[in-house]
Amino acid sequence: MCYENKDVKFEEVVKYHFDSLIETQRFSKEFEKREEDFEYIKEYLATRIYSYDYLNKLEFNVIYEKITDELYQVLVYDFSNTV
Repeated sequence: MCYENKDVKFEEVVKYHFDSLIETQRFSKEFEKREEDFEYIKEYLATRIYSYDYLNKLEFNVIYEKITDELYQVLVYDFSNTV
């Protein structure tokens, strides 16, 4: 990758990456302090569609609604700063 992209400023890319990691950790700590405050968290709520097989492999509880025999709508936190 480095050899192929000689024009890319890797110092900036690396700095951005680590700055993002630090910001994500900071946000996570703040969010955990306030996750019982619905007015605060409601902007981060979303739903995603998952297959039954995927849900069956999860090792934690989720809030879901069955859509079809194989698909479920799951309530999730949707943070713009995470993947």
